[in-house]
Amino acid sequence: MALKIVYRLKEQLVENIYNIEELEAIMENHKYFPSEIDSAEEDGILKFSNGRSQIYIKYSIKDDGEYIISDVTYCVKKTGKTQVHAFKNPADIKAMMDYFRDNEQNEWFLAFVLGLTLGRRVGDTLALKWSDFYYENGNKKSILNTVIEQKTNKTIEIKISESAWNYIEWYKDINSLNISECYKKDIF
Repeated sequence: MALKIVYRLKEQLVENIYNIEELEAIMENHKYFPSEIDSAEEDGILKFSNGRSQIYIKYSIKDDGEYIISDVTYCVKKTGKTQVHAFKNPADIKAMMDYFRDNEQNEWFLAFVLGLTLGRRVGDTLALKWSDFYYENGNKKSILNTVIEQKTNKTIEIKISESAWNYIEWYKDINSLNISECYKKDIF
């Protein structure tokens, strides 16, 4: 399917001139949206993605800012787990925690440590509510089972570690929070 789109786009775009709005509209009709722009001095690549694959549009820029299209190619995104190593060692993590705590950025501290202890993406962590951790009567939950991952749109179950509970209780104490009053509210 995507290869057919690429062939159609090649026929339509190559050796023709478009402005960025026209290109984005054409790509949107095929359900591809801008993902990033790489540009050298005169030649560059516009990257469009539908979440599963990418289409690269190679271009040159005219003096008036319009794009002369020279090629359209297709790239399948790599499957599997993406690994990012933001911290090189545990001391880096501790330094980040100390920074938040020392600068009284308690909300960011809690978001950071929950992201670490629960192993969730930032968006998933920032979407947490008090009701994800507590029952209405104020008792603690042992399993987080209300989180819908932003990336996959799946509901997942996560065991809430003792470490996570320590940070949650610390945050509640320093902010004098009563769960019955904030049960339905967002944490962040």
